[in-house]
Amino acid sequence: MDIFTGEVIAMHSSPSFDPNLFVFGISQDNWQIIRNDPMKPLLNKTLQGRYSPGSTLKPIVALSALENGIINTKFTVRCTGKTELYDQTYHCWKKEGHGYVSLRNAMKMSCDTYFYEIARKLGVDKLSETAKKFGLGKKVFDNLFEIEKDGLIPNTQWKKNALGKGWLLGETIITGIGQGYIQTTPIQLCLMTAQIANGGYKIYPKILIDDKDKIKPSDYYTPLYKDSRNIKIIQDAMFGSTNEVMGTSYRSRIDNPKYQFAGKTGTAQVKKITERERELDFRLTNNNFTFFQKFRNFDYILLICILLLGFISLTTMYSTDGGKILFHTKSHFTKLMVFTIMMLFISFINIKFWFSIGYLSYIVVVSLLVWTYFFGITSSGSKRWMDLYFINLQPSELMKIFIILCLAKYFHRMKLENVNSVYTILTSLIIILLPMGLVIVQPDLGTSVLIAVSGIAVLWFAGINHKYFIYTMLGFVISLPFVIAFLKPYQKLRVLTFLNPDKDPLGAGYQIIQSKIAVGSGGIFGKGFLKGTQSYLEFLPEKHTDFIFTLFSEEFGFVGSVVLLVIYIIIIYRIIAIGANSRSYFAKLFCYGFGAAIFVFITINMSMVLGLLPIVGSPLPIMSYGGSSMLATMIGFGIVMSARVHSQQLIA
Repeated sequence: MDIFTGEVIAMHSSPSFDPNLFVFGISQDNWQIIRNDPMKPLLNKTLQGRYSPGSTLKPIVALSALENGIINTKFTVRCTGKTELYDQTYHCWKKEGHGYVSLRNAMKMSCDTYFYEIARKLGVDKLSETAKKFGLGKKVFDNLFEIEKDGLIPNTQWKKNALGKGWLLGETIITGIGQGYIQTTPIQLCLMTAQIANGGYKIYPKILIDDKDKIKPSDYYTPLYKDSRNIKIIQDAMFGSTNEVMGTSYRSRIDNPKYQFAGKTGTAQVKKITERERELDFRLTNNNFTFFQKFRNFDYILLICILLLGFISLTTMYSTDGGKILFHTKSHFTKLMVFTIMMLFISFINIKFWFSIGYLSYIVVVSLLVWTYFFGITSSGSKRWMDLYFINLQPSELMKIFIILCLAKYFHRMKLENVNSVYTILTSLIIILLPMGLVIVQPDLGTSVLIAVSGIAVLWFAGINHKYFIYTMLGFVISLPFVIAFLKPYQKLRVLTFLNPDKDPLGAGYQIIQSKIAVGSGGIFGKGFLKGTQSYLEFLPEKHTDFIFTLFSEEFGFVGSVVLLVIYIIIIYRIIAIGANSRSYFAKLFCYGFGAAIFVFITINMSMVLGLLPIVGSPLPIMSYGGSSMLATMIGFGIVMSARVHSQQLIA
């Protein structure tokens, strides 16, 4: 803004949106992306955003105190880091305090204690009068923009009329540092600063300029001050804040004398952060909470459901061992404990860290898949595992999670108009197809399909046009005969067994036939814990891995199965809810993708054991025995919980 004419030279609201999307009518998908963006790109924040001004109000507080004769330049306050009034403690951003400070140094170092004291002596009504005089609390452009919002400059009468309550001294004190009820728009703060910069004269901001603007209002050059020397004192203090060592905006200075400027930093404290972070202009959204603050931000419903699912899985594993604490039970318990602690640890790590390693984690797991191809452990004709001594790691299970992390990062900074570009789609397909190919050659067709599902879920939520999914599905159906021709013999046998399991009831069809018998024999309430005949009489092979649901359903029946499904549904709902409430697009995409992947994993596993799908290697999350699967799932839950703990974290 030109400080003499009021002409707006530049005005920007971020984030914005591409207006070209509206030229020929915006698509429903694009509209929903813009409309549901938590950063509200449709909101003109310069005119409509109402925020606590924070320490940017301090020049007005000091000016008001000078103008009303409350203080002078020699007025000094001793700052010890806090001040106590009527059993209330008010902290300065500098915990150890600033010592004795005068007006200039208090402005320069933005000492809260100093401004608490002068606000107390000044009173909110006099402060309100000066703030309004300099343009705060009212529309800057009158009625030029219908969307422009008023601010709020509170006083004793306002609170009585609006809230029916009397004004409190503590409210005056926090108003002195630009917090509490006070709200201003960015354009109002711009006008306030411009009028201080021009020597304290009233100006009329304008966007459009024509000949009529040459006719100046009668009060165009009206001074807003009582004593011009007070304005100069404020200007000098703001200059020190920017250009002198220990000034809070010193790092923003320009060393060239031709371009030196004055200013005042300020960060509104809308969530609890450290005093230093608030004043030194650290972004509030860093959310560097203490351990206990982070713990309070946990999604306890999700955590309880995960722990409950872990308990159910442990009791079911105990049942697979015949009611004895044998190898599977011990191993499952150990992994469950270790990975649950790991999940909690991951949740305390800022979501920005997981964003930063999105590509790296993908590259590492791809490298592990390559290593497995050449040096992996061969078992049952497949080379899927790495011997890490304490665990046989299956990297393909990790890829189910880290492909979501990678794609969420890839689309995080993607411009809306580029989401459906050929380059974006091809890059996304390469990210998905590369690990798929490495897993298929192990061979492990089932896991490769689940990796693809995880990646495709992110593409769906990222806004890839739905027609591409339809084309892909049609292409898959058309190519199915050719795909079957390239399947391994055992894979073809699984497909044939799915179509007609009774063709070989004692061979390839045995597993699925026994599985359906076990589920059906459970009835409404089940046979009871440790009383599943199909399991105990060894009719059901592999009951501790992919067919764990069969054993559970036989012992706890339809009711138990519904309870288990409800737990899974709550988990998926909480994951999606955490994504919806996250401010960063990366966290949203990860949560949505992970929630969709968990849903598909559960659906495929249960459909498989019920004979609705061919048998593929798809463990039931947390329930099935298997360290790699549980490790991957718990990492996913940990990142989701990290998104919840740091839900207000913005990622540039």
